[in-house]
Amino acid sequence: VAEAARFYRLAADQKHAEAQFLLGVCFVEGIGVARDAAEAARLFHLAADQKHANAQCQLGLCFAEGIGVPQDVAEAARFYRLAADQKHADAQCQLGLCFAEGIGVPQDVAEAARFYRLAADQKHARAQFLLGVCFVKGIGVARDVAEGARLFHLTADRGYAAACVSFGGALLSEFAGSDPSQKREGALLLARATRQREDSASSDAALKQLGEFAGEREVVRACCIGCGQTKELKVCSKCRVAKFCGAECVRRMWPVHKAGCRRFAAEDAASASAGKAGSEADRAVGPLP
Repeated sequence: VAEAARFYRLAADQKHAEAQFLLGVCFVEGIGVARDAAEAARLFHLAADQKHANAQCQLGLCFAEGIGVPQDVAEAARFYRLAADQKHADAQCQLGLCFAEGIGVPQDVAEAARFYRLAADQKHARAQFLLGVCFVKGIGVARDVAEGARLFHLTADRGYAAACVSFGGALLSEFAGSDPSQKREGALLLARATRQREDSASSDAALKQLGEFAGEREVVRACCIGCGQTKELKVCSKCRVAKFCGAECVRRMWPVHKAGCRRFAAEDAASASAGKAGSEADRAVGPLP
């Protein structure tokens, strides 16, 4: 790595923008050279002046955090915009955050959502998540929980499982109200998060939340509350409502499902009985004159 840094320096001294950027990264991370934030920022600036989008975005981060340069949020936003104008997804997402919070630019939630969308269209996971938040809460865009949930689904397998757990639970509770379709979306979002094996903490949290909502018909119908699986499910033989992937999840989740199972069965039995009684009453009365 020391030799790599040496060659980057040789090229950087000849004003090669990519080499200047890469050498700046070396100084940030201490790769082949001693860490030196000020030198890193200087090199990023040299490359940024040559319209190097990665360097512009990185220099924006330096100004935002005061790394190697005096903190200047307006200058950070300016460099983010320069990179965003070159369709740099990270910069578009960062500029969206600036507009969302009014950092370095006047606050404008519609403009924030626009920049999130530009980055999301390039499959930028964080931007997809932030745009999903905008749709769920109606910030800068018309409220559309289904579209928000769709965007959360896209991010769940790309390192944002923890966020998806949070909003999956929100869809089940505070945002859903009595809307069955939104509760189902929340359950499916949690189910997707359970499959993020690289983040076991989020996976466990998603399963816990699925268990907490095991008394909701829309939840137990949407996925296996034991593992989050959504395909090849079997209906619980007792309540005929909840779905499981197999006997192992049934046994493991029975303490959680038991109360709901009995309630579902009792409610359906009562409904069926009421329907039968109604039919018998109709026959007893006969046709009206």
